[in-house]
Amino acid sequence: MEYHHQGTFGRVFGQLDPPAFQSSFRAYTQQLSSCTKTIADNSKTLRGSHDTYHSKSPKHVVSAWANESLLILAQVATTEKIK
Repeated sequence: MEYHHQGTFGRVFGQLDPPAFQSSFRAYTQQLSSCTKTIADNSKTLRGSHDTYHSKSPKHVVSAWANESLLILAQVATTEKIK
């Protein structure tokens, strides 16, 4: 596996023109939203996140998923798994 130094990402993002990127990203997300008809929710418990030594519960994440575009729209951490 190849390792990328954080500096590489900083240099790439430093070359972006923020207004142009914002405009392009908005156009892209608007195009996706026009073809998204179904949004599913999903909750998962993160494997290996349970800490019995410190009596901490496992971590859970709830995601909103756009089926047609195969895109995660949002994720949020929760204190318990949603059923």
